[in-house]
Amino acid sequence: MQNWRFKKGRIFLLRLPKGSDLLQEVQDFITEKDIQCGELYGIGALTTAHFGFYDHESRTYKDIAINETVEIASLVGNISQRDQKNFIHAHIVVSDKTGAAFGGHLMPGCKVFACEVTLKEFDGDSPQRMLDSETGLFLWQDGEPRE
Repeated sequence: MQNWRFKKGRIFLLRLPKGSDLLQEVQDFITEKDIQCGELYGIGALTTAHFGFYDHESRTYKDIAINETVEIASLVGNISQRDQKNFIHAHIVVSDKTGAAFGGHLMPGCKVFACEVTLKEFDGDSPQRMLDSETGLFLWQDGEPRE
């Protein structure tokens, strides 16, 4: 098992603009503030939800879209480095008007109705996301894990 240890960095509360793309808005923020490693979580509502399911056999994401207003029941993710860029990996669970829940890997296309995100920065060297041949996913790999 690889592991990394960090000190607490900055903490941000974000209120995303109505009509914005959830993933793009947070990506723009972490790029602007140069947040290289951290965690995020959020709540709110979307007018359109878009997420993916990773098919282990084909090693591709199946796109799933819900084109109606939904609540964000859970948004959770992390920030690290991929190709020397600040990168968000997040999952989202949404619920429709009946309470049925759907979720998966956060993708572009989630249009914000109202959304509040808490973002915690970690101070230290970020792990790098690199292609893992065993899974086909970009996973943390950094040569020098920290205790």
